[in-house]
Amino acid sequence: MDKEMLSMEKNKVWDLDELPEKEKQPITCKWIFKRKRDGKYKACLVARGFMQKEGVDYTETFSPVISMPSLRLVLVLILQENLHSYVVDVETEFLNGDLDELVYMSQPQGYDDRTGKVCKLNKSLYSLKQALRHWFHKFQQL
Repeated sequence: MDKEMLSMEKNKVWDLDELPEKEKQPITCKWIFKRKRDGKYKACLVARGFMQKEGVDYTETFSPVISMPSLRLVLVLILQENLHSYVVDVETEFLNGDLDELVYMSQPQGYDDRTGKVCKLNKSLYSLKQALRHWFHKFQQL
């Protein structure tokens, strides 16, 4: 969990701030643990995106997805033309997408500083409704 929090801090995913509106509720977050092949567990902090309200916390959620027939066609063309393809694994992919909307999240369990402040998200976080869209826009800029 400490490694994940260091990654969030390094990427400046959020700033601690007061909740500006009393009627606006921050979304909550949850730690998810995935067991790796070597038996170790990887911690991942995910936002509870189902708590977001359309038009308030987000406006658009789309992200382009390739269909399997299209992927097969591209792979066949790569083979026919004797080209090279590469697979890229981005460890903190969603933490690179900048948020356009104001989204507030409660502090993560185990890292709450008891000040009553909430996290004002600067970057997308796993499970936000708009996370894929923001990551795709960031990826297009490369």
